[in-house]
Amino acid sequence: MSNTIELSKYDAALISINNVPNNPAISGIAGLIINYYSSPPNRRTEIIQQALNYGKEGTKFLLSILNDKQETPEVKDVVYGLLFKCGGLISSLNNNKTLITDTSHTSQGSSLKADEPTVNIYTKLNKLLKDKNWKQADLETEKIMLIVAKRTEQGYLQLQDIENFPCFDLHIIDQLWLEHSGGKFGFSVQRRIYQSLGGGKNYDLLIWRAFGDQVGWRREGKWLDYSHINFAITAPVGHLPLWGDVDDGL
Repeated sequence: MSNTIELSKYDAALISINNVPNNPAISGIAGLIINYYSSPPNRRTEIIQQALNYGKEGTKFLLSILNDKQETPEVKDVVYGLLFKCGGLISSLNNNKTLITDTSHTSQGSSLKADEPTVNIYTKLNKLLKDKNWKQADLETEKIMLIVAKRTEQGYLQLQDIENFPCFDLHIIDQLWLEHSGGKFGFSVQRRIYQSLGGGKNYDLLIWRAFGDQVGWRREGKWLDYSHINFAITAPVGHLPLWGDVDDGL
């Protein structure tokens, strides 16, 4: 397949399944960010004390908080203190714009603003999943992946975009789905099922169809279109996220 053609729904789903990090637990900087945005304001100053344990990604997260207009002055004071403490504030601020807005590019009309801090693009997804609004969360997942890959204007991902998709972001998306579905939905769940059927990075039509049958993307030997996907917690394990129609990928 050429790197300049549009990615099929099969390719997008398969590569996402194969690239998601192995550890199913919410840990590291991804876990810290999820914990931060899902906690009340009075707990956030306590949580961010751990950010500097995660090196560059931790500093990037702290800088994004300074750029967040909705964050409280109390939290920002703590952030300034942490950055001064590590002696990295001045050098970090020199690259502030790049660090904060590097992946925050959206098309006109998007609910995600171009000047929104990178980690904050997960706030809406977190809320949708917390509210069990599975369909909107699925659509938001697509939107985020296009933003991170800088493909919002095109509206689709190329093969090279998926192959180079940051594991950091893929991990956060996966962990949010896992956390709010009780471990039922997520890329890592789909990968576990796919691999249990003998699937790998090479395409195998029979395995792909068996996978579609098991996660509920096929019924009576036929692939379901998006309008017939079950956006409920009663859906089969691994049913979501999907964000689009899937087929044999041929």
